Amino acid sequence: MSGTTRISPEEDSTWSPTTPAERNRRYRSHLKGETPPPLQPKPTRKVVRSCAMCGKPFETWPSRTKNLYCSYSCVWASKVGAVGTVPKKPRKPCPTCGKIVDGLTHKFCSFDCYVQSRITRDRPCEICGQVFRAHRKSARFCSRKCTGVFNQRNEGQGPVGRDGYRGSDWLKVAAVVRERDGNKCRNCSAEWAGGKRWPVDHIRPWRLFTSLGEANNLDNLATLCPSCHSRKTHKIEREALAGDWTHLIKWEQAIHRTAKPLDSGDE
Repeated sequence: MSGTTRISPEEDSTWSPTTPAERNRRYRSHLKGETPPPLQPKPTRKVVRSCAMCGKPFETWPSRTKNLYCSYSCVWASKVGAVGTVPKKPRKPCPTCGKIVDGLTHKFCSFDCYVQSRITRDRPCEICGQVFRAHRKSARFCSRKCTGVFNQRNEGQGPVGRDGYRGSDWLKVAAVVRERDGNKCRNCSAEWAGGKRWPVDHIRPWRLFTSLGEANNLDNLATLCPSCHSRKTHKIEREALAGDWTHLIKWEQAIHRTAKPLDSGDE
């Protein structure tokens, strides 16, 4: 090593931070007094492609398989369907003020219009009149309390309000029906083995009544196991609501006789 001139990294013009392995190798050469070899420029890995819109050649990385255009202008041209030309960006009106907006990705012309569109979603509650922010177009009440007040006010006018509402005393009525039926299915006579409570079904669909009091009459209620309740609700009841009452009438007669009804597929 005698006679070898040691040079520092600061004096080496070819020294540059590369990968950790390359830095360590060059540093060990520096400690040994050896002159590190000059860095070789990395060969380019880009490939040349032709623009799918204008045919102009451009460079891109091989991994970018979806890069088919040489510029954003050609990208816009491909989106609007123009062939061989580079048209301007499409124009559309702002939903708030109606001002023409350029581009496909902009819906509003300014941030103020966006804020104004959010403010227009504020509406008064139909029960208490308090202004609230509606998270969906069908929102009518500001809270569950106001929803319950609405359901109580309309309880005598029929099953209105949210789907599935059966009246303010439905839980008590359902408990009475289960106790009356001995926690047995009125259709297949299966016994409740504990766990989740079995559903109480309206023998004639509650949607066909004009009053919840008539729909929740004990003579129109029956305890069913989950399997029978699913078949009655999703097959027999849907057929009746569509206009075919044949199987629903057979079901009502069999349930009132506390006997197994005829299969819905029999004629």
